[in-house]
Amino acid sequence: MFASLPASTIIYSPGRHKADQEAMPLSSSGTCIAKSASPIDNGYLRGRLDGVGSSVEVAKGQEIVGQGDRADSCFEVIHGCVRTLQRLEDGRSQVSEFLLPGDIFGLDASGEHEFAAEAVTAATIRRVRLCTIDLLTREDAAFEQDLRHHLCYQIKAARRRLVALGRMTAAEKIAGFLLEMSGRLDASEQGAVKLPMCRGDIADYLGLTIETVSRCMTDLKRRNVISLHGSLIAILDRRLLATKETLH
Repeated sequence: MFASLPASTIIYSPGRHKADQEAMPLSSSGTCIAKSASPIDNGYLRGRLDGVGSSVEVAKGQEIVGQGDRADSCFEVIHGCVRTLQRLEDGRSQVSEFLLPGDIFGLDASGEHEFAAEAVTAATIRRVRLCTIDLLTREDAAFEQDLRHHLCYQIKAARRRLVALGRMTAAEKIAGFLLEMSGRLDASEQGAVKLPMCRGDIADYLGLTIETVSRCMTDLKRRNVISLHGSLIAILDRRLLATKETLH
């Protein structure tokens, strides 16, 4: 499949904590910087992949790999946003991840890709053969360690998602999603963070309906946890949004 390939916005209020500001690096141009879900400094990992992979530009909405495709390669997001999803027999879809620059996907050991991957935005993707990954892990201890740490973090994140899907209320899921994305999509000099995914994607990611996502956003606004101005969402108090008691 890969070989054939040719929003809304979160605005932080000015009164956010200094620690939150310092945790949000900006590009020299003041644009938003997207980053991997993993907190691990995987610059060495990315550098090695850069030397052995091939890159391609992918259009918004384009499929990168199909569910059930032969798994002979893995992929790294260089630019843009990718969603992985599993399609059910009745036509419904469950978005399993939103992948940002630095994230790696497609390391399937079963011989086929369990999840499809599609570009949420125009994206640049690096493809690396799994046989090359195997060789690097045998020959380069630092690469093997960085890759293992990166994958361990992805497993931990998946476990947290299972808890969220199974035990959290809809409002808690929305609050957690806003906090997650605010940490991964850093603010520009104007304090803006643009979510690349639509509300339908958010609904499929959280196991909700679009109507429930919209209703929860409106309820958070009514409770003065966030403010809404068209497509702009202001987190008025990050700590309040993270406090479970405000969501009931």
